[in-house]
Amino acid sequence: MSKLVGSLQGYIWRGYLMAGKNTNKLLSGQATISSKSYAYSAKEIYYSTLPYAATYHKSAVTGYDPTKTKPETSYGAISRSVISNYQPSMTKAQIQTVIAFEQAKKSVPDFRIVDVPYQASDGTEMVPVVQVFSAPYRDLDDYDHDGKWTTEATVRNVLLAQENGSGKIFESNPEAQQVELVGPQYAFPDDDAAMLSSNYYGIDNTTRIIKRVGQFVMLSSRLKSGIFYAKASDLITLNTNKPTVIDGIPYVTSMPLAPASPNHYVDTASGKALKAAGYTKVRTLFDDSMNEYRLKNGVWTDSLFASFETKIFSPDFDYRHVYFNVSDTDEGKIKSNKVITLNEGNNDFKKLLMAPTETLLGK
Repeated sequence: MSKLVGSLQGYIWRGYLMAGKNTNKLLSGQATISSKSYAYSAKEIYYSTLPYAATYHKSAVTGYDPTKTKPETSYGAISRSVISNYQPSMTKAQIQTVIAFEQAKKSVPDFRIVDVPYQASDGTEMVPVVQVFSAPYRDLDDYDHDGKWTTEATVRNVLLAQENGSGKIFESNPEAQQVELVGPQYAFPDDDAAMLSSNYYGIDNTTRIIKRVGQFVMLSSRLKSGIFYAKASDLITLNTNKPTVIDGIPYVTSMPLAPASPNHYVDTASGKALKAAGYTKVRTLFDDSMNEYRLKNGVWTDSLFASFETKIFSPDFDYRHVYFNVSDTDEGKIKSNKVITLNEGNNDFKKLLMAPTETLLGK
């Protein structure tokens, strides 16, 4: 199991873990936890509100055996040593904290605290997580669905949430600001902990800033992945009322053109205002992609598109690499295209995404 600290003797952790022969035996004398709680060390289960079983009310349960589950992939670009370095010790106090956190929710499903395998760049690493149980049910089409254990959050993120609170809404003035993350999301505050585009999340309207951790900012998102990190230098704030000039290039938050028909574009209100203000080139940013627009014969046209990809659906997909795609476009047609494979560990997306046009096109 994960690093157990405290009263550990073989497979028995007093008050929580029982030897495999005691499978599903009700824990006694644990009134501070629950009147009905279970643990099974041979299956890496620290605590559960349900007994370990392949069925629930005679219906099958998916993922009931955590030792046989398919590895989670969100840490696929991170080494085992880095993942292990940021995992909690799983002390009695930490488990009590997780239990209290889960039980404090308005709606408390059955849950368990358990080690599950995570895919790392150099193998698999066991990570303690909180899983919630969905009971079997029959839908309106009379189709029966099995019960299911699914991962809700890592124990580390639950402990961080309990310790730091939910934070504050990221945008201090959302009426006039749009924040874009032009870099990878990090699982931990570590240069070697980038989670590449297969698990890429930007900033959404539920994102909250929790605190600064060195060069990183700890963020939380209800819609995305819970707690994650970003480099402060990768967070770009754009003004929604006027272009934001960065390194001589104006960035806007709305496109200057819009399709009027499949092959015909017209200026938007924003495009007309930009033209009147004398701009001939602008860009939009959306997290891991960028569009550049230029005036051509007095009309805005799309001239460049750049984005990061991971070939996520390709059979040769590799979590350790990310690809930078640049397309020279004209009125929606691609004139030329090039793909740059970033070296492993090169997470400077911002430098590429916001490079001058000539650099991106190799001119």
